[in-house]
Amino acid sequence: CEYCLKGCPRKIHIPNILAAYNKKMVHGDFLNAQTSYNFSVLAGGKASDCIACGNCEKVCPQHIEIIENLKTIVAELEK
Repeated sequence: CEYCLKGCPRKIHIPNILAAYNKKMVHGDFLNAQTSYNFSVLAGGKASDCIACGNCEKVCPQHIEIIENLKTIVAELEK
């Protein structure tokens, strides 16, 4: 839905990063997830650029714990 993008001061493309991580979690495809993640961050910030301001979570209609997800993604895909 991309509601989270407007308020992100670090210009992290959260939907694309979460979609990349889903390739690992849903399909068990780590290589494709890492490749997708690396492509996703070319045009914007990395998950590790998150400053945990909470702007994204405030507007998320799905109430996704974006900050915690980004921390996990840093640990698993930014190796």
